[in-house]
Amino acid sequence: MNFRTIIERFKKPIGQTDAGLWGDFGVQVFDVSSGTPRRILNIRKKNQITNDGRAALLALMGTGEPGTPPISGGTLSTADETRRANQIWSIAVGTNPTTPTVTDTLTTMTPVWNQPFTFASECVIVATPPNSYYLNISKTLGTTDANGSTLVEAGILTRGDDDTPASSTTKALYARQVHSPIVKTSTMTIQYDWQLGITIA
Repeated sequence: MNFRTIIERFKKPIGQTDAGLWGDFGVQVFDVSSGTPRRILNIRKKNQITNDGRAALLALMGTGEPGTPPISGGTLSTADETRRANQIWSIAVGTNPTTPTVTDTLTTMTPVWNQPFTFASECVIVATPPNSYYLNISKTLGTTDANGSTLVEAGILTRGDDDTPASSTTKALYARQVHSPIVKTSTMTIQYDWQLGITIA
């Protein structure tokens, strides 16, 4: 441990720990022309969490800041509605190859497919002490989805003000990553995977 590290640790408030968001991203392409899925491409890389994603996480932890949440039906408190609006909710895949950065927003993407997660099976919390605490996300693009598109990007979106992604006007981009081009056809399925967590030191 060098002198600078020691000084920085002394400057840290008592009881404070270092915490950071992390994410891993994967794409698997399967040829299903024979009736039996055969994996033909497997891509793994680090995920890019955006500033909007960080703000959404803070809103989940807090009571409404930052931003003013929508109120749907008047049945939930402002704080509850804020947390609901900032939940990870759907996946979008698209055609913009621009390298991801923390400043990416929803307008960065050029989506051709946007669908919500089925939370019982596609967006699952993994909590295995002492070190495995993360969100495991998986969503499959089917044989009838986005055919003819050259797919190069995928993103995770928050719920915003509506359960249906296409109807949500306040959804935000939590995370985004790009990958090598995949020309989608009716003889393939594409499985997108994320593992999202928080490191603490």
